[in-house]
Amino acid sequence: MPKALTFLFLSLVLAHGSDKVGYNSDVRPILSDKCFLCHGPDQKNNKGNLRLDSETAAFSALKDSPGKHAIAPGSLEKSVSWQRIISTDPDEIMPPPESNLSLSESEKRIIAQWIEQGANYEPHWAFVNLPEAIRIPEIQDPSWARNPIDHFVASKLEKENLQPSPETDPIRWLRRTSFA
Repeated sequence: MPKALTFLFLSLVLAHGSDKVGYNSDVRPILSDKCFLCHGPDQKNNKGNLRLDSETAAFSALKDSPGKHAIAPGSLEKSVSWQRIISTDPDEIMPPPESNLSLSESEKRIIAQWIEQGANYEPHWAFVNLPEAIRIPEIQDPSWARNPIDHFVASKLEKENLQPSPETDPIRWLRRTSFA
């Protein structure tokens, strides 16, 4: 597909796709499977003086092509890695044919969307702080609440000046939940 059509197709896909692509959930698995063998943390196997596992390295100017960047956040046209991914030239395309690896159209769309969204790298999940516990709201009538979720419901009802509905009998409750 010619580059102009590829960019047009991708810009249409990106305009209609509002889902945020996550580095850890969507992009890292692709790069790990298809790119890190040659462009990862292993210095012995590193090709082209390029590392894609590091934000700093991926955004830095390329040593062999001053002024150009492997990944230019927000720009597919300026991202040399993207140009190599969509290339049809066997000497330019990445991953190279001799690696017996290839990117599916879906994987290409994910990478394109990620670059367009700013190519945000995220730390490995093991280094991310756990979410903090949410404070359970205080309510006026704690006898109504049976679990923490009830506290949130009761709090909202109190803000709206509403009373909870009376508890229903078990048969009616089962019928309501079965037909919902």
